[in-house]
Amino acid sequence: MSSIESVQQLLSSEDFGDRISGLNRLREFEPYVAFPMIQPLLQDQEARVRYAAVSQMDAAGVGFEAETLPLLRNALMNDPEIDVKAAAADALAGLKLKEAYADMKEVYDSTTEWLLQFSIIAAIGELGEPQAFDLLAEALQSEVELVRLSAISALGDLGDRALLSYSLLL
Repeated sequence: MSSIESVQQLLSSEDFGDRISGLNRLREFEPYVAFPMIQPLLQDQEARVRYAAVSQMDAAGVGFEAETLPLLRNALMNDPEIDVKAAAADALAGLKLKEAYADMKEVYDSTTEWLLQFSIIAAIGELGEPQAFDLLAEALQSEVELVRLSAISALGDLGDRALLSYSLLL
């Protein structure tokens, strides 16, 4: 197991590969140790580092949901990289932060990036937010097959069998 000091040294390195290595080693630690160490990397200048940091927030944020919510909302709404935004949607869903549903819907409605739309629809299924039925019905009409399939899966995750049966007939 890595020491906290060695991981902190990697996380503060000028080399982005070291920072990613440090992020990977953070998985060895409990959330109460990892959470404060990962936060600065959510604003890293390197997109790969931000992506790696955001991707770990569903594990590192356990027990820190109130603090994690604004951090992930910021990544979802403001990060310039589509894959970082997609990872934020996934982490929000992993932490079951239903308060972020309106943000996910807003981002879905404002983007034409299929990867982000797909990720948001998949996350909504995991999130378990009942308000999502209208958005999922909209996603069933997407031109992108993966978005449509994700919407069908999300409807199944939400457990409304009538809507799932309806979606399969479309």
